[in-house]
Amino acid sequence: TALIEGHTNVITASDLTADRKHLATVSLDFMLKVWSSTKGKEVAALPSSSPLNCVTFDPEGHLLAAGCWDGNVIMWNWLQNETLTSLCGHQSSVRSLSFSPSSSMLCSGSISGEVRVWSVPTSTCVGCFQAHSGAAEALTFLDEGSKLLSAGSDHMVRLPS
Repeated sequence: TALIEGHTNVITASDLTADRKHLATVSLDFMLKVWSSTKGKEVAALPSSSPLNCVTFDPEGHLLAAGCWDGNVIMWNWLQNETLTSLCGHQSSVRSLSFSPSSSMLCSGSISGEVRVWSVPTSTCVGCFQAHSGAAEALTFLDEGSKLLSAGSDHMVRLPS
């Protein structure tokens, strides 16, 4: 068992690349970090202007999305250390994220229960709906990205028909 230390406040979420070679962590210390999961060493870091709640790699492992307390979603190409954009639209803290299998779409869920669907290539919101009466805590694309499952703090799971 390896222990990785490096944040100065609570770690709120983590994600692994599909090949399990890299681990991303986000924290209330305003930092998004990428680690070598085999060596336990930090390989990249991105400061944020807001505490961070959630993080996800795209299926290829090149892009990271991080959800912020201020309602924004940071898109980062960590391999090139390039911040691509900040997706703005949520009026409350972002609690959940999921990339589509093709990486062309990203969904974000907020503490208010709102879910937004973003086009990754254009960085635009292409859909928005109220999924839950409480926070949208988890999002998962189904059927090769054609459907979205959401789970919320309202004790409900939305299954698309």
